[in-house]
Amino acid sequence: MTLCTNCGTKNEENSKFCINCGRGMEIEALKQEAVEAAEELEASQEESRDIEQSTEGKKEGGTPYIFKKLDDTEEEAKIHFRKLNDDEVFTPVDRITPIKEKMVSAYNDKVKSSKDNLDKRISKGKAFINDKATQLKETDPKKLLFLKIGVVACVLLLIFAIVGVNFYRNSEHRAFAIAEKYENKEDYEGALEAYYLILEKNPNNLLAKERIGFLYLEYLEDYWMAENYLREVALLSEDPAVQLRLSNLFPVITVSPEEDDTVYKDFITVELATTASDAVIYYSLINNSGESPFTEYYQPIVLDDGENIILAQGISTYGFESDVYTFVFHVNVDDKFVVFDNAALEEAIKGALGKSQQATLKESDIYSISSIQMLGNRIAINKDIIEAEELKEENMTAGNWNDLGDLGKLKNLKELMIYHQPSARDFQFVASLPSLENLTITATGLEDIQFLKDNQQLNYLNLSNNKIQGLNGIQDLSNLQYLDLSHNRVNDVYHISNLTALKKLYLGGNSIEDVNILRKLQELEELSVATNSNTDYEFLGSMTGLKKLDLSNPSNARVSGGDDGRDISGLSQLTSLEDLSLAGCGVKNVEALSDLQNLKYLDLSRNAINAEALKTIGKLSALETLNLEDNQIDEGLSSLTNLGSLKDLNLSSNSGIDDFDSLASYPKLESLTLKGVRLSDFSSISSLSGLRYLNLENNSLEEITFRNMPNLEYLNLAGNNISQMPDIAKLPNIKVAILKNNGITDITTLEATKGSSLLLLDLSNNRITDAAAFAAMKNLKFLNISRNNQMVNMSVFDNMGHMKVIPVNGREADIPRKLLEGNL
Repeated sequence: MTLCTNCGTKNEENSKFCINCGRGMEIEALKQEAVEAAEELEASQEESRDIEQSTEGKKEGGTPYIFKKLDDTEEEAKIHFRKLNDDEVFTPVDRITPIKEKMVSAYNDKVKSSKDNLDKRISKGKAFINDKATQLKETDPKKLLFLKIGVVACVLLLIFAIVGVNFYRNSEHRAFAIAEKYENKEDYEGALEAYYLILEKNPNNLLAKERIGFLYLEYLEDYWMAENYLREVALLSEDPAVQLRLSNLFPVITVSPEEDDTVYKDFITVELATTASDAVIYYSLINNSGESPFTEYYQPIVLDDGENIILAQGISTYGFESDVYTFVFHVNVDDKFVVFDNAALEEAIKGALGKSQQATLKESDIYSISSIQMLGNRIAINKDIIEAEELKEENMTAGNWNDLGDLGKLKNLKELMIYHQPSARDFQFVASLPSLENLTITATGLEDIQFLKDNQQLNYLNLSNNKIQGLNGIQDLSNLQYLDLSHNRVNDVYHISNLTALKKLYLGGNSIEDVNILRKLQELEELSVATNSNTDYEFLGSMTGLKKLDLSNPSNARVSGGDDGRDISGLSQLTSLEDLSLAGCGVKNVEALSDLQNLKYLDLSRNAINAEALKTIGKLSALETLNLEDNQIDEGLSSLTNLGSLKDLNLSSNSGIDDFDSLASYPKLESLTLKGVRLSDFSSISSLSGLRYLNLENNSLEEITFRNMPNLEYLNLAGNNISQMPDIAKLPNIKVAILKNNGITDITTLEATKGSSLLLLDLSNNRITDAAAFAAMKNLKFLNISRNNQMVNMSVFDNMGHMKVIPVNGREADIPRKLLEGNL
């Protein structure tokens, strides 16, 4: 029986018309079948969307997953991965566990089956509708329109289904986005799993392997796994960006000079370098003398006569080793013996080379000497270059260096530094040093420098504190970038004008009258012509590359009553300046400085700066150091409140300043010097919590209360009217406290300083009568209590052998410099 869809009457199976309402039964049947086909297509479309969405989302707890409609096998696999023990780390694709392979295979089969079923259903529905549409043409035009619409809908559904499947197949970029999302959330295990799933689909994806390697390296600290992946990427990738990223991990060793077929007719040195900045190079040298063990490379390698084979390997900070590189060089020279006239120098060289004093030196031996530093009667050989004031006697060999001529035999010498040899005048041997690049001769009897004309490889030359007058011989040093001639007797700088490569030039402390010719030195970044007879600064206008300039203390500086002081308008074009010293220049009008917005250091001490000039200075917002000592400031400091970057401020000897409250505007202030400014109230200072250095010497302070100064290390309150010792126990980092020349009688607050960081305390020239309070100061190293009253309880010092005490009747002594090293 067949129901009529119009009235619900039952009709015979093959009836063409309803016996009740007369509606055609065949049309109703066709309509029903079309509706069922459309519903079946819609169900197929929904299933396609479910397949596509199964690659996204998260399970409860934040664990990433790609499969959403798999059976219990999927959950079993995921639990297996999460419970891997320390020995079952993630491995490359060919070692993925069978459970995971089963999961992936089941998923792929389900996707393929779903797509095949979808294609069959769509084809069947389309054929069915087309067939029935033909039949409906003969029966009902309205039904024909309905079926046409149905066909269009089916085609659209088909398009959407194809797009969805293709989108799924090309979803690798989305998988990377998911992995990166986990990385950003610091879920590195989740990210690692996501990258492994990418490799499941594409085992040759180098980007995924690189990310896996870096996850192991930087976060999971499994260096073995990291090296496996990253070394494979380094070998296979042709991307320059990738190679650059990995260059710090797997060092590439280079050699200079480059290896070729050259046969060298003289001794040479070979330098090794690596692309990894923190890598260590180890090398072995094989030649006629045998094979040396692998040792760390730290200086150029001297090659011997004959064939020289260098084996070199780099090791990065992670312990990753480079390949072993082989470099071959050929040398054909006559290795002669070297005889020294200066026995002390010969002894020092043998000691530096690790040879016995009975050994005979050859040219190949001394060719390894690349650095000499001499301080007084001591010498250091092949040491790292350090400044003279840092040279330690224990690192140097003593000797008599009156005759320096033997230094000319050190043909590979690159650095020579000679300090404090006042009797040395003959330096002709320098002309025999063809490899010399760095030369310092300071505080000697040097007068003539013509011997320098052949040392054209020099790029650093320090000849300060000598007796040089003429500069003939220096004009041909075209590679020179650093030149210090300060504190000599130079009066003409014509020869310097040819040194166009110069970047740093120091001429302070000479008698130069005309420096205009220096305008030719357009590469200069630092220039000092301090204490010379500078008449104007117009020549500086073209030197726009200057970053540091010292014009301080010219011999002809002056400021008279009504004039505007020295004209510094020529400085207005130097907008790159970061460091400027105009101390003692007779400056009053500083309007020319308003455009120097890069200034970080400005010294205007000993000039005629007044409150009006402060308005210009207050616009230099980048200033970190400002010295206005000994000027004519006669108002408050409100004009300087915009200097928020200020770290060091000196306003000493400006007795007209009437308001210090503006000091609170400097949150970064670390050093403050206010000597002789008639300061009587400490409250405006006590809130400067960032201060490390505070000098309030020679003021009118009577009472000191520390509120919030946790960083203070140096305190100078000498020459005030203080009667009671301030409570320095409230200064947790204090190291030096100077309170001499006060009227202090009560020091009981010192009893609270047990365990204090204080190292030096100067209480000389006060009125102290009892020494008992000093017993608490167990860490104190230096105490000056000279020029006080006769004290009682001096026995407290009997058990303080660690402390140097200048007693009541003793002489004042300078603060030992070693006491402050590393502390301030």
